[in-house]
Amino acid sequence: ADVSAYEFVVTFFTENGFYQQKELKALYNIANELKNTLFVVKIHPNQDESEFSIPDLKNVIIRHDQAKYFLALSNVIINTWSTTGMEAAMMNLPVIVVNFDDRNLPIDYVGMGIAVAAKNEWELKRALQSLMDKNSAVSKALESRRQEFEFVKNAAKNINAVIDQVIEQVNM
Repeated sequence: ADVSAYEFVVTFFTENGFYQQKELKALYNIANELKNTLFVVKIHPNQDESEFSIPDLKNVIIRHDQAKYFLALSNVIINTWSTTGMEAAMMNLPVIVVNFDDRNLPIDYVGMGIAVAAKNEWELKRALQSLMDKNSAVSKALESRRQEFEFVKNAAKNINAVIDQVIEQVNM
């Protein structure tokens, strides 16, 4: 797909062990309405592409490539609780957590304030539309919370520098 042909790119990162049929059906319904948006379904490395139904929509692609490519291309990220959600937030990308079955997720990005929840198709469409508008109240609130997460990135760099110094001293 030619990414430049679309106004927005939304990537749905699937969850290992779950095929999220309800969430994907909702995504495909929304993609059918939002023709100016490219929807990428990024399959988890441990999942088999043949397990996913491919819709007959020009603006939906299913890929198995590395996550970093899609993080770089995307305007909005959709996931459940994988570390990709944290990576996206640290890259200042808006995140939507889909949880149509109301499961207890091990990492609560919504509770941390760095993601918007979507528990059904209507909420997913509304969240997408809000986050595609950088001036919406939802976008601005999420942006503010993500900026507070900058300290995590800086702390990780500092820890890495200390580890490098310790290794260097041990090797002397």
